[in-house]
Formats: sequence, C-alpha cells, structure tokens
Amino acid sequence: MTRSGRIRTVARVDRSLAVRQLPVLHAVAIRLRDAGGDDHLIAVALGIDDDQVPMLLQIANSKLQNLMAQDVASARTERMDRPHTTTSIQTSAGESS
Repeated sequence: MTRSGRIRTVARVDRSLAVRQLPVLHAVAIRLRDAGGDDHLIAVALGIDDDQVPMLLQIANSKLQNLMAQDVASARTERMDRPHTTTSIQTSAGESS
C-alpha cells in the first residue's frame, strides 16, 4: 500500500521505475506534475521559462511511454524465450509417459 492508503498496482510500479530511467530534468517535471504542480511551479523548480514547460512535459511523457513500451516488449520476449518444462509422469512400472 502507498502512504495514501491506495494499493500499488503493477502499472504504477512500472511507471515509477520507468520515470527513474528518464533524464533528471524530465523525471522531475513529471513528478512535479503528478504531484499537482502547475506550469509555473515546474518552471521555477527547473529554472526554465513558464512557456517551455508544456513542450518539456510532452517530450518527457513521450520518452516515458517509449520506456514503458520497451519494458512491456522485453517482458513478453523474456516470457517467450523461457524454456518450457514438461513434467513426465512415472507409472507404477517405472515407465515415463
């Protein structure tokens, strides 16, 4: 559970991990927006002009989506690459089936 009492979902955990992989400027902008920060707050925190924030967030969110898509694709590939195991059943005569 999170501090707010919500149950953390896989999607939130994956997003949080992906945000950590972003360049610092983009990660901070996304975290501030997620926390309810407006363009002016983000601009002041990052030392940029207010009018640069929308484009910065657009780029940051695009990079975030790409990272998350890569994670999903690699997880699918890993599952497909895993060797499939089969269990043989021993009969009372000691033969495998």
